Amino acid sequence: MHGYNFSQERIRRKWNNLLGTFKRVKKEFSPKKPPWEYYQILSDFLPPEASLTSLQGMTTAFTKVAPAVTTHNHRDVAPSSASSVLPQPSVTVHVPSPSLNKEIERGVKRQAMMEQYIEQLREKESYEDDYRKRKERRERMKIRALRKIGKELQTIAKTQCEILKKQDQILQAIKASKV
Repeated sequence: MHGYNFSQERIRRKWNNLLGTFKRVKKEFSPKKPPWEYYQILSDFLPPEASLTSLQGMTTAFTKVAPAVTTHNHRDVAPSSASSVLPQPSVTVHVPSPSLNKEIERGVKRQAMMEQYIEQLREKESYEDDYRKRKERRERMKIRALRKIGKELQTIAKTQCEILKKQDQILQAIKASKV
């Protein structure tokens, strides 16, 4: 659809090379060095807590989403009366980690990218299927035309044979009349 024709192997190699370069740049990150042009894009795409070794799994699972992590903060609740001697009850409050929203956002972005990619594959497959059908139709038309031409050539050959026979008869009649 967009004029690109890449094999799965080429895409896999490209992805592996991007991840390898990303890991190397991440390991050797220096504020003094100019950043790699794709570093920020991949950094936004990949989970931030992904270790360098866990990025290997990303070659086959693009939609890997980090598990939702929640932290538990205990807060004391003030007693209803100041004269109460009972121990203060504690309430467990589930506070999502600050990166959870970013993870969800990245997951949504990844999902959207994958859906877009799958849609492009479907469109390409549909286009290729339509092309194949048109090509088959053209081939059937060519075969029909060749059969028709073959029949016409047979008719012409029969007519020529008849003409030759009549020509031979006329020549024999001329020879017979001269004799």
